[in-house]
Amino acid sequence: MYLFSGLANGNYVVSVPNQSGYSYIPGTRPDSDAGTAGIQLVATIAGGNSDLTRDFGFQAAAARSVSGTLWNDANTNGAINAGEGRFQDVTVEVLSSVRAPAQSR
Repeated sequence: MYLFSGLANGNYVVSVPNQSGYSYIPGTRPDSDAGTAGIQLVATIAGGNSDLTRDFGFQAAAARSVSGTLWNDANTNGAINAGEGRFQDVTVEVLSSVRAPAQSR
């Protein structure tokens, strides 16, 4: 997250560099200056109001993975030790940023 506070009324350009291995997902906010490196979004501050909508979404160019182990951490040390059994046949979900299931295993 970012926040620039105390700005005077005026027109601004919020700029972020391209993210290696990711593609910008413009949604309703296309890059306002495709000729300049990175992603630029215009922000207008008027009447003392704020513009808190200059969001930048990126998506990995290739599928990524998440993995892990579910086990009975009997001694609560966060490590798998001898005698601490693994759980079997458990459904694990990966949720999107809005908590909608993306995948289940």
